[in-house]
Amino acid sequence: MLDEVVQNLEHHPNKDRIKKVIFLACNKEWSSDKSALNSLDLQKLIVQLRELNPTLAHLKYKLYGWVVRINKINEYSLVAETIINEMEKLYPPYQQPRATVLSLEDSTGYLVQATPKHKEKLFVLELNAGKEELGVEATLEIIEANDEMPLRVVSWLPSAKEIIEKYEEWKSIYGSLLINPKVELTAIKNTNGDLHESILESFESTQSLRVILIKWYNSEEFNIIKEKLIEQIDNYEKIKIIIRTQNSRLWQIPWNLVFEPFLNRYRKAEIVMTIPKYTALSAGLIPNKQVKVLSIVANPGGTQGETTENGIDSLPDSEISLLTSPKREEINNELWEQGWNILFFSSYKSNPSETDRIYINETENLTMWALKYALTKAIVRGLKLAIFNFGDGLALAQELASLQIPQIIVMREPLPDMVAQEFLKLFLKAFSGGKSLYAAVREARERLHHLEKVFPSITWSPVICENCEAAPLTWQDLRLPPKTFPSRLR
Repeated sequence: MLDEVVQNLEHHPNKDRIKKVIFLACNKEWSSDKSALNSLDLQKLIVQLRELNPTLAHLKYKLYGWVVRINKINEYSLVAETIINEMEKLYPPYQQPRATVLSLEDSTGYLVQATPKHKEKLFVLELNAGKEELGVEATLEIIEANDEMPLRVVSWLPSAKEIIEKYEEWKSIYGSLLINPKVELTAIKNTNGDLHESILESFESTQSLRVILIKWYNSEEFNIIKEKLIEQIDNYEKIKIIIRTQNSRLWQIPWNLVFEPFLNRYRKAEIVMTIPKYTALSAGLIPNKQVKVLSIVANPGGTQGETTENGIDSLPDSEISLLTSPKREEINNELWEQGWNILFFSSYKSNPSETDRIYINETENLTMWALKYALTKAIVRGLKLAIFNFGDGLALAQELASLQIPQIIVMREPLPDMVAQEFLKLFLKAFSGGKSLYAAVREARERLHHLEKVFPSITWSPVICENCEAAPLTWQDLRLPPKTFPSRLR
């Protein structure tokens, strides 16, 4: 079998690139010397690569890691596909069937796509940092539906001090960009407009943060976690990586950007933040004929009334209600008197010095906590998912944790109303079409990629914050009584 693999790769039109990628994967460095390339023994390289990678999953991870660093992404994605397809013959047939490496227009890197199975694993990453400058203890817990005893692995991440400083710097620059009305207009009306100075500064800050986060992820200290992940994952499984930490500064780090190399390879994976455990409220058990969605666009100065025009009024088996610049009493009454399943609440414009206040119309503002009793009633009547777009979204999720909303989606930093509404439309379309909550969020945020020329961080702004006692949520679940869920998977 080895001879066949060597012969096929030796006679491939991309032989030189194949040698280069395999050499990099084995030796971690490369010389541009052409004679050095010609002198390489391909058979020895293949044997070495096979010995260094005990499973096909390891091989893929290693190859993708190096190809991402090579400038010509599209060409080398085909090289990676060729190597994987040939070297698969050198692995036991039970490990995995052949996968396909795809190159997408809206992504850097390649993405593995395969026929789905009905499997699900939970990967819980517990993070503990007494002092960020001393490093972060990372404990990975792997849970399967049929496993009584979860697998636990302990590793480390290097100091988070520089990352936190970079994040604060990015946050300040993004905040300045966000309050510029010209930028919002560019995003909504003309995404091909010229980049002005504030957009360029935000782009540079985002790239700087991305580089340091991926370097953090690729640190030697974290290898044992990554290796255990790829050992336990195949491309048929739905993958949910749950981030759990009591450290507020680690909570703020954009973990879907930290895991960007991993997410680029595993299309069924998504990052979820878990919020603390409280006693759950008792929800009503009466099935609904329709999924009821309440959309509140509380922006007195922005574009109003366009949510229904954007397509969410045509969702299957649904009833959509839209409030624009409502009075406080209207919001309170809707939450008290109607049984909503999904709540979307957006208020992009606010006073930067009052991050906890929501400006809902020309004269009124409120705090989310002022709606505590109304939200509690809504949860009892069947509210399962709330999507918030204002202020510090992650802090809001923690603030509302005691209310036990089963699933919350927040924006890390507020998005312009029209962008948030576009996310809502894309998410609901995917969710109502049968995708899981996690897959639907990932699809919706990635489809906002074309706006990154204006808001460079927009695709990692939406974050799922999940009640640790919540069962996985589907569109059909919103029309049925709540289901129980084994405690070991919570």
